[in-house]
Amino acid sequence: NASTRRQGGGVQIDSGAYKGRDFYHGTSGDHMELSDSYQGSVSSGAKQGHWFSYSPNYASEYAQNAAGLRGGDPRIASAKLMPKNPLVVEFNNSGKPTVNGNVMDFEDNADVIRYAKAHGHDAVDFPGGSFTDEPSIVVLRADLAKLLD
Repeated sequence: NASTRRQGGGVQIDSGAYKGRDFYHGTSGDHMELSDSYQGSVSSGAKQGHWFSYSPNYASEYAQNAAGLRGGDPRIASAKLMPKNPLVVEFNNSGKPTVNGNVMDFEDNADVIRYAKAHGHDAVDFPGGSFTDEPSIVVLRADLAKLLD
């Protein structure tokens, strides 16, 4: 388990917590480079980040969506993520989003991402799933992720 410490209204995961772990990005065709101009173009993130799944099976749904929108064959790329200050958002038993155990007034994924940006976070980690997705992480800049294959 990652060690955590409180900082600036969110839980900061020590920067090494994501090292050695693969995440998965659904894409299509020869698209192998992340660009901030493509942020959230296939997800519910209001074009505000690059979405990665904890699971290759779930990333395959994004790959199918990407192929439908951009053409090309659907592909799943493994990725290494390097966020330094992710906001961790979980959902309580009532289905309400929480940060550090405090219920937050987020309406959707885009609200969470706007909050993260306003509070200096470089990613949003939804370890138990987001409003619309299975467990996933959104990095807010392309330089925080590297596609491997």
